[in-house]
Amino acid sequence: MNKTILIGYLGQAPELHDQDTKPRAVASLATSEFWKNRNTDKYDEKTEWHRLVIWGRAALYFAELRKGDHVAIEGKITYYDTEKDGAKVRYTNIVVLTWKRLNKRHSGNAQGKVEEASREAQSA
Repeated sequence: MNKTILIGYLGQAPELHDQDTKPRAVASLATSEFWKNRNTDKYDEKTEWHRLVIWGRAALYFAELRKGDHVAIEGKITYYDTEKDGAKVRYTNIVVLTWKRLNKRHSGNAQGKVEEASREAQSA
């Protein structure tokens, strides 16, 4: 089974692309973990960045989110290889199947439409 659940903050506003008449949104998500450093008695932090891709009608609603929005996503990990400057490079994406905005900072989209679009993305 290929499944991942991430909760974090968008590092950029999602970019909406039209790929062969099927919308695609791309964004980055920062997830952080904290722990207490035994030597300094202070908390340390490590942040990981994830590239999110969401397809179909759900991408249209996802594209309404803004940089800094707190979101929970469920998806699957995918990889693709390409060449860059003559060298083979491997990229990792999280293909988002369902998502939910956790903060109420702005009123850009209706949650009912978001949940409907997420269900539609799962069945695609």
